[in-house]
Amino acid sequence: MTQGLLFEEPNCDVRRIVISDAELTYYRQAFSIDESQQFMRELMANTPWRHDEIRMHGRVIPLPRLQAWYSDEGAKLSYSGMHVEALRWTDQLQAIAQRVKALSGLEFNGVLLNCYRDGNDSVGWHSDDESEFGPNPIIASVSFGAARDFILKHRFRLDEKPVKIILESGSLLVMGTNAQTHWLHQLPKRKRITEPRLNLTFRNIYPAG
Repeated sequence: MTQGLLFEEPNCDVRRIVISDAELTYYRQAFSIDESQQFMRELMANTPWRHDEIRMHGRVIPLPRLQAWYSDEGAKLSYSGMHVEALRWTDQLQAIAQRVKALSGLEFNGVLLNCYRDGNDSVGWHSDDESEFGPNPIIASVSFGAARDFILKHRFRLDEKPVKIILESGSLLVMGTNAQTHWLHQLPKRKRITEPRLNLTFRNIYPAG
């Protein structure tokens, strides 16, 4: 079933989002409605979700979301003092990665799945600039499920206005050159949202040194 969906031609509606000092490209419908619904069902049901904890300001707190990490052998994920066990790629994730490559030309050796169960789940201001992601990381972010606000703000230029993007189901956002080194981003809480959202962030892990 999943393999058949790979041959469906999406109506992407590609848009370059103009921001200072960085590159952002938004594909509004990288996956069709049917594809998005099917991947959402499969991933929600079949992913061995983890509810991890991080240490912040001397306290250990649970993450306000669920997550799972899939990667090539040896591509280990660590961030915020946390080590996430790697799982093997599934057919569904390989199919999604192929679509990302077909649209963007980019290949990745890992993908972090985040499940935002409703609008109470979120992620605060951060950049994905850990050393294992390389000197200038490029990340491809796929969304399924509820549309959520995604907000960016410049790390150094206080006069630069924040940028808000509504990430729709089936969309692909490629955060390109300098998006992690010059900008922070967040997915804020939205109490009115009661449906779940899945976010797949494709990235590359590089060996130490």
